[in-house]
Amino acid sequence: MQLRMNFAGRKLAYLSGHDVSARRIGRFATGALSIGGATLTGVLIWQASAARGNPNPLEPNSDQTAAVLDIGVLVFREGLECILVLAAVTAGMVGSSAVYRRPVAAGVGVAVFATLVTWQIVIQ
Repeated sequence: MQLRMNFAGRKLAYLSGHDVSARRIGRFATGALSIGGATLTGVLIWQASAARGNPNPLEPNSDQTAAVLDIGVLVFREGLECILVLAAVTAGMVGSSAVYRRPVAAGVGVAVFATLVTWQIVIQ
């Protein structure tokens, strides 16, 4: 496997004979994020127009699609918030604070397990 150095001094590998440059990866990431952002914006606009505002899933005779979309967006937002909080908490764990990474990871594991147990209780 041949290697070359990029501008930051990091090694970039040739994968199966194809040059994977940092610029190409950056373009792909920018494109993927742009498409994802546009899709999310479109879904939010569609949701708002279909339900004439923020849908209330408990309202009688409400559109089931709008209610499912509302709940899906809520779960996505909460998951994103959780990732951001964990990233902020663990970002400062370097040096002598690195010993706290394992307890934080254990707490995340317990939280995921509790979420799955709660979900099982609710759907039964």
